[in-house]
Amino acid sequence: WGVLVPIGVGASLLRSWLPDGLWFRLHQGFNTLAIFCVIAGFGLAVRSVSNQNESHFVNETHTLVGLLVFLLAILQLAGGVFRPAAPKANESELVALVADDTGTNERKKATNRQIRKGSFRV
Repeated sequence: WGVLVPIGVGASLLRSWLPDGLWFRLHQGFNTLAIFCVIAGFGLAVRSVSNQNESHFVNETHTLVGLLVFLLAILQLAGGVFRPAAPKANESELVALVADDTGTNERKKATNRQIRKGSFRV
């Protein structure tokens, strides 16, 4: 987890230096491998405790932190799998243009009204 995930994040950070699409394949591949390792490690830990006839997730810090990290990793996986698709370049530019234009138009209209009324002061 401590090696694979940072490499996956690093691939995302280096996207401008990598060929198109390669950064995402690296990002997805390293993070997928990391989650498989987390699931396997969690399974091995649970099996090991079961083999010793001990109860799971009792009030021991190590076992509770392990469970929390496992659940957070699964939540992170779900966030990556179910996130909406990234907008296409022209769609995101259009949304930004409309959002900016709406505020700008309202300010222009208010300024024009003040000028027509003669109440605009510099």
